[in-house]
Amino acid sequence: MYTRDVLCDTPECERTAAYKIAAPWSTGSFAELKCYGLACADHVADSFREARRRAGTITHSKEESIGEIGVYGYERGKHDRQLERLKSMEH
Repeated sequence: MYTRDVLCDTPECERTAAYKIAAPWSTGSFAELKCYGLACADHVADSFREARRRAGTITHSKEESIGEIGVYGYERGKHDRQLERLKSMEH
């Protein structure tokens, strides 16, 4: 859990991240959101597309389970399980 403001991952952007691009991930009895990036409102769509592209190149072990990448509202001080998944970015 982050207790400080986090900036958008886009190079040279200095805005605070408002979104977490992530997928549900688990192995055994442990589960969390696998983070693919943090983005401000201006860069969330580009970050989502890039995360989907990168996800296709990652291999996982047989013990791992990974769900669909989505966009979650990011709020400082909240755990992954408290973040709300937002409407799909796909059109």
